[in-house]
Amino acid sequence: MLSFNVSRNVFLAGTAIALALVVAAFLIDGYAVLLFLSGLVVFTASFFASQVIYSLHRLKEIETEGRRRMVRCSHCEAPLYPEETKCPYCGTRRPETPQD
Repeated sequence: MLSFNVSRNVFLAGTAIALALVVAAFLIDGYAVLLFLSGLVVFTASFFASQVIYSLHRLKEIETEGRRRMVRCSHCEAPLYPEETKCPYCGTRRPETPQD
């Protein structure tokens, strides 16, 4: 997760804000509990936000990898994954797959 720059920056910014709130909780008497809990909430939110950003980035990479592996149907030129034995669009069997 921390290898992706955007995700890392969101996490580090959230951590810095959360740390500032926790330090302020120790310095200000009247709102200590509120500031401490706010710091905890900001840290948790930044962690989950960075995780979602990283997951979406990885999903896009996986989809791109899958598209790169695709081949074309010999009959209708529809995109097919290499493991497909039959074209879902026209029903033509791929020549390199054995018949059932």
